[in-house]
Amino acid sequence: MNAIETRSLNLWYENFQALRDVNLAVKQGEVTALIGPSGCGKSTLLRCCNRINERIRGARTEGSIRVLDTNIHDPNISLLELRKAVGMVFQRPNPLPISIYENVIFGLRLHTPSGQLKRLTLDTAVEKALTEVQLWRDVKDRLHQPALALQLEQQQKLCIARLLPLQPEIILMDEPCAALDIAGTEGIEQLIKTWAGTYTTLIVTHNMAQARRVSQTCAFMLNGELVELGPTEALFGNPSDSRTADYIAGRFG
Repeated sequence: MNAIETRSLNLWYENFQALRDVNLAVKQGEVTALIGPSGCGKSTLLRCCNRINERIRGARTEGSIRVLDTNIHDPNISLLELRKAVGMVFQRPNPLPISIYENVIFGLRLHTPSGQLKRLTLDTAVEKALTEVQLWRDVKDRLHQPALALQLEQQQKLCIARLLPLQPEIILMDEPCAALDIAGTEGIEQLIKTWAGTYTTLIVTHNMAQARRVSQTCAFMLNGELVELGPTEALFGNPSDSRTADYIAGRFG
């Protein structure tokens, strides 16, 4: 089953066409990487999957996007519920200026009716989420300290942990290691590998080595088009399109 599927997807920012007839299938439980030069439409395509592009004035789309077998442009779709099921991790860590503990439960408080959350439930959710992102041992004794005091890698892990109590099925990642050093990048990559099969992950990266390390499927984009989609090792080892081969070989981009 495909967790995300687009058909003939086009997107314009006013008069500029950013996506052109994109047909993408993201398999459930897999890590799929989007690669391509800057400005090719990778992040735009990513943001289509939870309709964040709609916040941009002048943005309009044509074509279809199905997420978890649901048309996300159906008039009855709740954006709050869509973004609960489809979490988003951005280029730079964006923890809220509150405690580590309150960051993790922020989404739960937002999505749960007042009075229905008990302290034990919250404590359990915090420990589970922080354990899952391999952060619990580092912060368990300072949960009520400011999140902004954490190292960048820890902040990014915290931002991921903030999604998990909502039990998302899909996690979108837009250059999640862009602000991190080598050690931080390794930590996030290891995290992505551990949750393959649990979460469906769609990751945008400029780092082709990273795409090769973490993904099972890879898509190459150029000038708003999805040029090639296939198993990662096949795409890197024997691309079917000459443009993909040229990009991987470093002849442009």
